[in-house]
Amino acid sequence: MVYRLLIEEGIQKDSVKKYGYKKLKNGTELFVIKDSEKPDKWFHALYGALSEEEILEFESSTNTAFPPAYKEFLKEYNGIRIFENNIIIYGRNVLRKGMTREEQIFQPLDLKLEQKYLNGLPEEFFYFGQSDEKFIYVISSENEHILEIDIKKNQFTNQWTSIYEWLKQKITEFAVYEH
Repeated sequence: MVYRLLIEEGIQKDSVKKYGYKKLKNGTELFVIKDSEKPDKWFHALYGALSEEEILEFESSTNTAFPPAYKEFLKEYNGIRIFENNIIIYGRNVLRKGMTREEQIFQPLDLKLEQKYLNGLPEEFFYFGQSDEKFIYVISSENEHILEIDIKKNQFTNQWTSIYEWLKQKITEFAVYEH
């Protein structure tokens, strides 16, 4: 529940619900409708957690050993998209028979699909997220540090000691900017 508390406090979950909120049957929560003319424009999306079994299947389907911190994150959220795409952590698209159209549409950016677009990243890095197409985020398999890579410059620009510390700083940064 470490990530859940950080994220819910960071997006001010309880106070932003009045601007629009929807919880889908699959656990996805959507917050703050951005445009009443376009009801699919949400400011925050938190995707329902994966079970231990689903995480193992997901890991197997990508042929990649997930870092322990990312596995822990998936137990709380199957990805997030908050502050209007300024913080994105990839998850797994989960489509099941009987899902509503909304549940099919509101899915996390798929880790497996996103990793196909990344060429030349050394094997010791696990690509898990992005920030509004400006930066990508990777976890070092050596020490689980988070590295920020500027997409245009193709260079490392920042580093954090953990997913938690990275997320904490980014949420603080965007929460101040947005409010």
